[in-house]
Amino acid sequence: MCCDLNSHMSEFAAGIVTYNPEIELLLRNIESIRKQVDALVVVDNASQNIEIIEKSIVSFDNLILIKNPTNLGVATALNQIITSFSGTYSWVILLDQDSVVPLNMINEYTKFTDKDHIGIICPRVMYENGKAYSSQNNSNFEYVDKCITSGSAVNIPICLELNLFDEKMFIDFVDFEYCARLRKSGYKIVRLNSVPLYHQLGNLEAGKFFGKTIYFTNHSARRYYYYTRNSLYYANKHAGYVSRKLVISKIMRKAVKILLFEKEKLKKIKAIFIGAIDSRKM
Repeated sequence: MCCDLNSHMSEFAAGIVTYNPEIELLLRNIESIRKQVDALVVVDNASQNIEIIEKSIVSFDNLILIKNPTNLGVATALNQIITSFSGTYSWVILLDQDSVVPLNMINEYTKFTDKDHIGIICPRVMYENGKAYSSQNNSNFEYVDKCITSGSAVNIPICLELNLFDEKMFIDFVDFEYCARLRKSGYKIVRLNSVPLYHQLGNLEAGKFFGKTIYFTNHSARRYYYYTRNSLYYANKHAGYVSRKLVISKIMRKAVKILLFEKEKLKKIKAIFIGAIDSRKM
């Protein structure tokens, strides 16, 4: 289960961050990307099912598994992937454990790797509940201000130039914060509307409020803590570029949905409050 990452300079590699993944979905993910790239790194953040992960992927000959002894967070794991391929590959496809890429992804991405000032090439994300990022553009591609990490091809030299992902953030808004730095530095993000990526959106549920269907994520209190802390940190770090009012509005909407529909209301609202306080310490 190894490959020589320093054997030659190539264009695309891939990396997946795992944390207690569903094995069947992870294997679908690996199978969808591994034949499109020369090398694949899986960084595991101390999954409880790590032994099953190891047994499931041992037969893949172009895959390296990095096992973190504790959960170091998404940002650190992404940086481990980036630095693994530094000096060997120009681009790396970053994937969540529950995303399955189309078989034409690399062929389509390759058409944009020689364009000037492209820092990220990303797909059109299709969530399993049918939701997708809206597009006002009917062309095959468009330039956007931000994108999620999963499915995105990150230009490795540019990422290193910008000092990688912000490890203070651990999880949530890691991708949007990097996108903000990328755009402020004069680089572009191109989204290929012709490349769909199917992606799971947490434990999405629906409820009714005055006859209207309301979707809520039903995340844990810990996740709401990081969402609040990091979104406010993101807004403060990029003041003038990111709307703090919009960020606060989204936090308030999440709080309302918790009070209306979710369990452990007090615990989750408390997590949001503590997250808001802790954002000031960052």
